[in-house]
Amino acid sequence: MLAATPVGNSRMNPVYINNQKFAVAVTVNGILAVSVDDFAKALGGTTNLQEAGLRMQGTQLWLIAPTPQTTAARDLQSGLPTGKRMHKPFIIRKNYDVCPSVIGYQGKVYVPVANIAQAFGGTLQVNRNTLHANEPIVLSFPPNPNAAIVANP
Repeated sequence: MLAATPVGNSRMNPVYINNQKFAVAVTVNGILAVSVDDFAKALGGTTNLQEAGLRMQGTQLWLIAPTPQTTAARDLQSGLPTGKRMHKPFIIRKNYDVCPSVIGYQGKVYVPVANIAQAFGGTLQVNRNTLHANEPIVLSFPPNPNAAIVANP
């Protein structure tokens, strides 16, 4: 993970992207970050990174775009379609290095919210000094053909 000893606080801020609840951000080393588990849940409804379209390689976190063969919900043991209808609020459009160096803190792995905003083709415009505990972070991203993640209409 990270070599330095991270310093965090208990301030939590819900994150909304295009009016959809996305995750909860915490501050670690002065950086607003979301746990990789919450990021996976937001993308794929599961904490299983592979099923959510994520892959960890060392300290890097990658988005992995689905291939046509991987878009149907599959039973993990048999590999057969589950028959369950899946609606994901966000779509991974291309492979993308979301975070070149994830943050480890208290046994969890985090990705900066600024990196997530970049994956949506935008930037993070939040003043951490005036952000209060439990105050929502509301991010809106217009359609961007270069974005790695887009909202599912």
